[in-house]
Amino acid sequence: MDVSSGVFALGGVALGGVLAEFRAWKDATDKRAQDLLLVRRETYARALRQIETLASTFTQWVEGPDPKTTRPVWDAMTAAYETFNETRLSVEHLEDTEIAFNSVLRVYRNPLERGDRQVVSAGDERKALVELFREDLAM
Repeated sequence: MDVSSGVFALGGVALGGVLAEFRAWKDATDKRAQDLLLVRRETYARALRQIETLASTFTQWVEGPDPKTTRPVWDAMTAAYETFNETRLSVEHLEDTEIAFNSVLRVYRNPLERGDRQVVSAGDERKALVELFREDLAM
């Protein structure tokens, strides 16, 4: 009886160790998933802020007195493209998001390259991008 009790106790300890390891692995996996979700959320929020900054800077250029002062608009465009590249690293639906993000940036880039000083709106393109971000975040 002593041997079987010892084997049973040893089996219980081993099973407890395996379950503890499994729980630790699952907790680590959950933490990584939460961290990735947080990074995505921060990146998407930064992308939307930079698109708004680009829109504002573009409008200031259009309504400003000097048509040759495009530097602030290009700076805002560059920052938006940098975030665009960051989103490529973490987004799940890469192709759709890439097309949507690029179309938003093109709304401002095309007239800027041509020197067309007229107010443009990327409302529909931005809305499509926000929907893709929300879908990616499962919101």
